[in-house]
Amino acid sequence: MAGAAALIGAATPLAGRFAASRSALADHGELDLFPSGRFLREASLGHAQLAADLGWLTAIQYYGKHRQADRRYPLAPHLFATITDADPRFENAYFFGSLVLADGGFREQAERLLRRGAERNPDSWRLRFELGFFQYVIRKAPAAAAAEFAAAAAIPGAPEYVRRFAAAAFQQAGDEETARRLWQLVACESQNEEIRRMATERIATLEAP
Repeated sequence: MAGAAALIGAATPLAGRFAASRSALADHGELDLFPSGRFLREASLGHAQLAADLGWLTAIQYYGKHRQADRRYPLAPHLFATITDADPRFENAYFFGSLVLADGGFREQAERLLRRGAERNPDSWRLRFELGFFQYVIRKAPAAAAAEFAAAAAIPGAPEYVRRFAAAAFQQAGDEETARRLWQLVACESQNEEIRRMATERIATLEAP
């Protein structure tokens, strides 16, 4: 209870500063006053995560409003850049932000957001994996996707399926040597008999004349 009271006490003045001191985005006439990530960090007085949460709520409301109307999100790049600048460890903001940006036609910004997240959180296999998935699905670039999947698989804690994604992407990209090596690891290390069988079949396909 004491922790909750402290959090509420911190949120009250912060919300006031958040509402009263935001910089203008007047050309859109919406969210006229929304801060920069730097402002949020400075105004939060040591509660940067709480400040990012306030920005997150604004972004969710903004997305929901436009998702039901015009499916256009012109302020999304600024919103999610602000949130992740305020709290660089906010992984969900990178994930969800990249989806919103891609859906709104901001593909370059979506990729940059994911890449920035992966660089800021080198211990996160999820962000690196999502970057690979973006390359594979949005960019249609299996070689680039394979490199990101492989990087994700090398991060401690990455689940087994990440390596399978890497192997499949390398195989599709034409790098049969790397694909074979990764499928061999899957065949040796997987605890799932069906997955080991699938990996063995992939190896046989790669080794066939």
